[in-house]
Amino acid sequence: MGSVQDNVASACTTYYDRFRRQAHVTPKSYLCFLDGYKTLYKEKHLGIAEMAKRMTTGLDKLVEAAASVDVLKKELEVKEQEIKVATANAEEVLAAVAESAAAAEVVKAGVLEVKERAVQLVSVIAAETAIAEEKLADAKPALEAAEAALLTINAADIATVRKLGKPPFLITLIMDCVILLFRKKIESVKPDPEKNFLIASWGESLKVMADSKFLNNLKFYPKDEINAEMVDLLQPYFNFSQYTFEAAKVACGNVAGLISWTIAMAQFYSVNKDVLPLKANLAVMQGKYQAAKKELDAAEAQLEAKERELAHVQAQFDEAMSLKQAVLDDAAKCQSKMDAATALINGLSGERIRWTEQSALFKSEIERLVGDILLLVGFLSYSGPFNQEFRNLLLSTWLNELLKRKIPVSMNLNITESLTDTATIGDWNLCGLPTDDLSIQNGIIVTKAARFPLLIDPQIQGKNWIKNMEKANDLIVTTLNHKYFRNHVEDCVSLGRPMLIEDVQEELDPALDNILEKNYIKIGSSYKVRLGDKEVDVTAGHRIYITTKLPNPAYTPEISARTSIIDFTVTMQGLEDQLLGRVILTEKAELESERTQLITDVTSNRRRLKELEANLLHKLTTIQGSLVEDVSLIQVLNITKSTATEVKEKLDTAKETELKINAAREEFRPVATRGSVLYFLVCNMSLVCNMYQTSLAQFLERFDISMDRSTPSPITSRRINFIIDYLVALH
Repeated sequence: MGSVQDNVASACTTYYDRFRRQAHVTPKSYLCFLDGYKTLYKEKHLGIAEMAKRMTTGLDKLVEAAASVDVLKKELEVKEQEIKVATANAEEVLAAVAESAAAAEVVKAGVLEVKERAVQLVSVIAAETAIAEEKLADAKPALEAAEAALLTINAADIATVRKLGKPPFLITLIMDCVILLFRKKIESVKPDPEKNFLIASWGESLKVMADSKFLNNLKFYPKDEINAEMVDLLQPYFNFSQYTFEAAKVACGNVAGLISWTIAMAQFYSVNKDVLPLKANLAVMQGKYQAAKKELDAAEAQLEAKERELAHVQAQFDEAMSLKQAVLDDAAKCQSKMDAATALINGLSGERIRWTEQSALFKSEIERLVGDILLLVGFLSYSGPFNQEFRNLLLSTWLNELLKRKIPVSMNLNITESLTDTATIGDWNLCGLPTDDLSIQNGIIVTKAARFPLLIDPQIQGKNWIKNMEKANDLIVTTLNHKYFRNHVEDCVSLGRPMLIEDVQEELDPALDNILEKNYIKIGSSYKVRLGDKEVDVTAGHRIYITTKLPNPAYTPEISARTSIIDFTVTMQGLEDQLLGRVILTEKAELESERTQLITDVTSNRRRLKELEANLLHKLTTIQGSLVEDVSLIQVLNITKSTATEVKEKLDTAKETELKINAAREEFRPVATRGSVLYFLVCNMSLVCNMYQTSLAQFLERFDISMDRSTPSPITSRRINFIIDYLVALH
């Protein structure tokens, strides 16, 4: 590996002699190269080993699935015979179910007939009850008033009345009415000339009041037992002029409630005498209803017995049907497994061939990893400051050295394909990175190198690309002389944010030394770094980008050791592609918009295809047990495979569309070519005299003016000539 460092040191001298551009290598560069070699070797080796394991497991699963399909075919034949037997049993039980159901229907019809009679009786009873209640409602106010009056009487009031030696005459009359209602013995009727009425039966009244349940008997008096004779006997009392509630209230206080009660009982009888026949009829109807209900209960019991019999037969039928359905489900499941597995095996036939071929190459790929990693890490560590010619020269030298020492290495190793993928490159192009090989390599070094990048970027195309690429990651943009520069650096390191230090000169702030060299201090499970006079927490994911506008800066070996210096100076091919995009954007804007959208779609589809293929292999290799046992997983694999096929078709269609768009764009290629040549020609004029100075921004402005002011023409060839002539004349 030491010869790699020696080769680069020799190339630095040659590069300076030819192009007067300085590049340095130091022992620290070599140590960084060794660390990068170990890291990348471990990463690639683990990746290949994991992929080999997955492919081997996936192939084993496919072979196992193919064998399982044959077993499922035999199981399906057995299931078909079981289905025939289960169907015959179910049909036999179904006949018994039909017979029991017919018998139950006959009994059910009888039950409905009896039930209908009972319902009719209930309707008649309800109607007559309503009539009786309506008539009784007329007496309800008087009864409620009587009950309310009774509530005003208590036992003490009755006891007071009993103790009276000579009770008021009205009290004796009220108690005569009470004992008449209670059907007690009353003394012979004798006139009382003094009172102009009858002599009261006070002795019997005292006996009635002596009963401790007297008040309770009043409350629960059997009103239906009142007859016409009793009411006739009460009439003389009611007709007596002093027999009123007001007079009773004066004569006997709370006991006056008894007079309201006696009057209410008589009024109730006048209503109840019409209701009593209805009640008698209701009693008869209730008897008929009870008989009908008894008959209904017997019929329902018979129906219940028939339904139990039917339920028993139905349960037998359900059991037979469930057995049949279980056999059908097993057969369907078996068929589904077989179909899904067959479809998967057929769908993965192409992958099976590719995986088989790839598995055979893994061993040799791991053997060649020793030399391949040396080329890749050497490219990332040393090739940044050089142009395309010297990068190719270094790779060629290292390859020859490996072959000379008989170290296994891939003869056709593609640096770009080994370190990134087309989807990522597509994202870079959408963010403004030129599409030429040198710019793509620069993008790889910026994102993959172990050291933070320092971009020699006089045309600021690299800076614009970084700004677009890191826009979504909350990029910090600063300069060395910014008043908050230290704060920006601290935010970058402690919060894990990307930071762009733009327009530096040939020296860097010493405060950056520890961060650029990654001299982190481990404290427990976290890291800190010294920034000036303070220690700052280190958060994973922070990135630092440094750019300079100097076309040929002379950086010290120390800066070369701390950073990955990358020459981002525009190339003739890169500028030609940029100019072609500007021409198309002006002359055929819809074509450039379509191309940009196409690149976006292709990039997205490529990334999706890669994810789908990785997901397919991962799911296939992580199945526990037999592949055919998990139908849902097979369906997921089939969906993933079909989706991957659709994405491939979209990529094929996009490729054809890209060819058509590129063919249309190529018509204006002469303008871009002439513009690129003209720019570098003007730049080289500074070698003749220092007064010939230009910038890419100035040139692009003049290029746009030449398209805007040149003579328009519907004929493409003439329009191209007009633009070129105006551009040349403008310079």
